[in-house]
Amino acid sequence: MPEYSITGIHVVDRPDVGTEVTATAEVVNPYPVSLEIPRLGWKVLVPGCTPNDTIRLANLDTAPISLRTGQNITVLVSSIVSTLPEELSKPCGDGPSPLEALFQSVLDPIQNTTVFISGRHQTGSFPSWITDLLSSINVPVPIPHLKANTSDLISAIHVSEMKVSLPPPWAPPGTPHQEPKISGVIEAIIRPPKEGANVAINVTAVKGDIYLFDEGKKFGRVLVPEWSPATTVRKSKIHVIARVAEVPIEVLDPIVFQRVMGKVLQGRGVVEIGVDGTVDAKVSVLVGDFVVRGIPVQGVVEVNGVYPFDDLNLGLVGDIEVLSTTRTSVAIGASVQVNNPTKYEAFVPYLDLQLLYNG
Repeated sequence: MPEYSITGIHVVDRPDVGTEVTATAEVVNPYPVSLEIPRLGWKVLVPGCTPNDTIRLANLDTAPISLRTGQNITVLVSSIVSTLPEELSKPCGDGPSPLEALFQSVLDPIQNTTVFISGRHQTGSFPSWITDLLSSINVPVPIPHLKANTSDLISAIHVSEMKVSLPPPWAPPGTPHQEPKISGVIEAIIRPPKEGANVAINVTAVKGDIYLFDEGKKFGRVLVPEWSPATTVRKSKIHVIARVAEVPIEVLDPIVFQRVMGKVLQGRGVVEIGVDGTVDAKVSVLVGDFVVRGIPVQGVVEVNGVYPFDDLNLGLVGDIEVLSTTRTSVAIGASVQVNNPTKYEAFVPYLDLQLLYNG
């Protein structure tokens, strides 16, 4: 099989017909002949659930080709995908569907998946032997990976309306009740790869498994096991917004976790928290809906540090009550009102305070 390289892939939505895919390939010409090859029709077959199973994804056409001795061949390929075959999105047992596997291969440079280009019925005045010959051809073509690093697809991550629920001191050790929980609105700003910049991608739900880092040290894990609804806003980039509620933070390193919380509560400007993990997304495009799993996420979440203790407006509500006395102590009770001067919300189950007078 001659050597070749794919020099460009472009994907564009055509609302009236489907999604148009065009590509250019440079093929080494090993043949000592010159001839003109007319426009030909082909079909694209992608791997199914078993090694011998293939699914017809779409038809494609090659533009007329001029074959010249000693010169490389430029092949222009175009295809219109109007709908996705139903069997393409069906899971393979407990594993991903063929479509999911296809997208994972495009995103992950380590995975390699091969599709097949096969001849189909030709239109025009072709001799029957040419049609029969092309129909017997089955050319394997490795799926090209995105030229951009997939970790660069997410240009920024923002968190707003953040609420942190701290665990109560009486929570049983080693149980989920001892894990802090976070709620809020997460916005991921995605820089679409140039190959798909003209495709209307709508992310409708997300879930993920993300590790948290501070100064290169892993201190926490955020696992969102259930689908969280998401909305997509298309500007110059793609903004995916999802609200999460009461998601546990598994503290992997308590010392580093306390250091990070200390930075936030000491008001040290913007606190950068590194994130590294994977996200699953339910995606809707012009030709259908599907799930993309294992999207790599690497980046930095910026959290504005706050120092909430200067403007608490601490004050008593009502009277101070004497609850009990002994020969050496007095137990008193009072209601204290505290103003929250920050934009963050938190549930604090327990406080340990000291009362000072004249130092």
